[in-house]
Amino acid sequence: ANAAIATAKAKAYVAENAEDSDEVPFDEFVEEVFEDEGPRRSFVEAAQKENLPEHAPVERAVAKRVTRNHKIRTDTGIEITFPAEYAQNPEFIEFTSTSNGLIRIELKNIGSIENK
Repeated sequence: ANAAIATAKAKAYVAENAEDSDEVPFDEFVEEVFEDEGPRRSFVEAAQKENLPEHAPVERAVAKRVTRNHKIRTDTGIEITFPAEYAQNPEFIEFTSTSNGLIRIELKNIGSIENK
């Protein structure tokens, strides 16, 4: 579950920064994507093990296409597709962990709903 949140944040970060730069700085990416120290440390250790570069090149056209939307599927079969940049905007979608270890997803500021 936290992986889905991190993936959405990673996509939003890359999409946002692909407009300004041809590369993603590793340290800045990690700080932005991983809020909690444990997952952050695990990611950094895995990246060091795989010898990931300090700056990853980003092809703007590819980044925009791949990062435009994020699709998640819950263990209950619910699928949600949303613009990747909304993953970091609590005015539209918010992910919170509950005390019993479950995840709550709240959709906000919806003007209408359309069946497809």
